Amino acid sequence: WYNVHRAYWEELASNGFFAPTVACADGYWIGAAQNPANSVQSRFGDSLRLIGYMVPLTETLRGGMTLRPILTWRAEQPIDRRLAFSIRVADARGHTWASADREPHDGRSPTDQWQVGKLMRDQYALRLPPTMPATVWTG
Repeated sequence: WYNVHRAYWEELASNGFFAPTVACADGYWIGAAQNPANSVQSRFGDSLRLIGYMVPLTETLRGGMTLRPILTWRAEQPIDRRLAFSIRVADARGHTWASADREPHDGRSPTDQWQVGKLMRDQYALRLPPTMPATVWTG
């Protein structure tokens, strides 16, 4: 399917979700998911743990661009309901500049179907407003 959906796969390969391509030949593309650059280990109840996150940047962050953070989760116990996650870009005064609220993978990976112990990665697309000052992002 690489050749059929080449633009989609090339975007995935370039936005930080996958490690550098392992192989691309004969119409097949093989890649491995990136490990989170920042370890968090935050628990949400007894069932859910945020393992870490990464914010892949290919250029200096500025207003008008799309930020694509990747969160890595793990179910510690079976999750009995569908959960949605909220992610925000906010400044030191609490002003929210961009946000996303949704189920993992836009509802295609509901949390009540996650396997215990398996890592789940989800990437968000946060469009930063052109008016956002550069001082909001401190890295």
